[in-house]
Amino acid sequence: MIPFALIFIFTLLPLAPSAIAAETSPGEAIFATSGNGADPSGRIARLKAAAERHQQRHPEHWDETVKQLQTLEGVEKLERAHQFINKQVTYKDLPQWKSPLETFTQGGNCKDYAIAKFLLLEEGGLPASDMRMVSLAPTGSRPAHVILVARINQKHYVLDSAGRSQSQHVVPLDAFNERNRTIVWSGSTSGYSLATIRGSGSGSGEMIMTTLGPRPALTTGERLLDIAAELRLVRPGEAPLTTKERQKLALLRAYFHDPSEENASHIKPEEARKLSAMRQRLRKIYAAAGL
Repeated sequence: MIPFALIFIFTLLPLAPSAIAAETSPGEAIFATSGNGADPSGRIARLKAAAERHQQRHPEHWDETVKQLQTLEGVEKLERAHQFINKQVTYKDLPQWKSPLETFTQGGNCKDYAIAKFLLLEEGGLPASDMRMVSLAPTGSRPAHVILVARINQKHYVLDSAGRSQSQHVVPLDAFNERNRTIVWSGSTSGYSLATIRGSGSGSGEMIMTTLGPRPALTTGERLLDIAAELRLVRPGEAPLTTKERQKLALLRAYFHDPSEENASHIKPEEARKLSAMRQRLRKIYAAAGL
């Protein structure tokens, strides 16, 4: 759908225990937060700004739909919001994070569908803490994409934008046919995670994200470099980081986010070269991104 923003470079964030625990389920990993303060990617600020504009003026039929949602429970609530937004919005790939009224009148892309559904469901009684806007990385011929994931009774559901292969109805996460995609950001007004959640295996048709399997083993050093660059978490099935690995990771992350001579002096030259290459590659990929 749309490119996604450089989210890895600007700050040093410690991984929360929930984000690094090997036993975290794939669905709950989406809701794990690595921070609840200022989001350095700027996404939460843009979401809150869209919500503030929304409070000033609602689209037509919005308030009636909110009242209907307040009488519904569970997946039925999700389905009603999903159908309402998908029928009201015309797809148009614009970079701004728009309020529902702006999206209804100007058109919007996948992130705008997700914003509108998030705000509608929140007003309809679903807590913000039970929803996540999820940015999916591009893979193969498929561009980056944004979905809304909602949690009902500890089960997870995908609300995709109109025109997608599974957008006719709300889809359980374990049946979502793009769950092999890498997650580069998940968040809402209640929290966010900058660390990547990866699927496993290969092939565009595989259904993997909620059934994470083993991946080719990385050496300890390679794994720590990947985590330091915010490209992945400790995955389900992998051993948790040892105390020594955590200490090393802190030094690597410090250099990745601030490549000063002082931080470079605490790691190996080869590690510094690899992290610098990662940083430059990510800057180049995401420099012009609007998401």
